[in-house]
Amino acid sequence: MSARRRATSLLPPRRWQLSLIGSLFVIAYLFPIYWMFVSGFKTTAEIFANPPTLVPHAPTLESFRFIFERENVLRYLRNSLMIAVPVTALTLMLGAMGAYAMSRLKTPLVSVALVIILMLQVFPEALLATPMFIIFRVFDMLNGFGAVILATTSRTLAFALIVLRPMFRQVPIELEEASLVDGCTMFQTFWRIVLPLMQVPLIVTDPVRRPTRPSRAFRVVVRPEPFLPRSATISPRLTSKSTPCRMCDSP
Repeated sequence: MSARRRATSLLPPRRWQLSLIGSLFVIAYLFPIYWMFVSGFKTTAEIFANPPTLVPHAPTLESFRFIFERENVLRYLRNSLMIAVPVTALTLMLGAMGAYAMSRLKTPLVSVALVIILMLQVFPEALLATPMFIIFRVFDMLNGFGAVILATTSRTLAFALIVLRPMFRQVPIELEEASLVDGCTMFQTFWRIVLPLMQVPLIVTDPVRRPTRPSRAFRVVVRPEPFLPRSATISPRLTSKSTPCRMCDSP
């Protein structure tokens, strides 16, 4: 009898117990999102009420009306899309081709390049903002999206190269050799054989969630005036007042 009880105590917990524990973790994880969502429908007094309310007593759209009419949130969304989409396209395109080349080249220079890329990731964005500002000023790229896109891509591209190179090395070389025997060129082998096998790694390195952080640091490259105090003055050598800022225009 004691042996049977001892064996029963060693059995794994029931499935409903695991489901209950998992449900509690999901609720705890999603509750902040729910709280932010319902707070948008609350009045200011209800948001700061004590005790707080889980469900709005008098739902209102005043908060959404305020951000669309007064804060011009559509301009911010437009700017984010105009930065995130080109950065994503450039990072995935250049990162895939560069990582594929680095995975197939048999030379010590590849390891040296990886070390340099990792060392460049140590430098903070604020340290790189000044030299990038000077470069973009020389090429007359200030007050536009191009400077932010290129600056952000320079950061996300390094991450893509580091992540994708080991993934490309997992693709069997025999597949590429077979495609070359069938008459494919190197680019056709990369485009039709290798790249379709890398869909999941490309999604993992998707930089859509990343441009917001570096772009905030590099936005000073585009238009430095808003980042200075009102009492400060800017030398006319640094900025061009004749060129309008396309990021600051209303939609």
